[in-house]
Amino acid sequence: MCLYVAGVVWFSEDGVELALAIAASKAMTFAGLYCHEGHSYSAHDADEIRQIGDEVAERILDLAKRFVPAVVLIFISSQ
Repeated sequence: MCLYVAGVVWFSEDGVELALAIAASKAMTFAGLYCHEGHSYSAHDADEIRQIGDEVAERILDLAKRFVPAVVLIFISSQ
């Protein structure tokens, strides 16, 4: 069960828009991504925890691939 307590979900364009806004901001610095998979607490064994970790890594990479090139261009053009 996901409560979506904080942040953005990996499949939403909200994460892309947020990362780009932060990267373009003079008041903030984009430093990276963070993910908390609370449902891993109910995993039954190490293999299930690894499976959840693999899924999370895939999702974070999917999100990052959608905005990292633009963030890099924003950074370069601001120098």
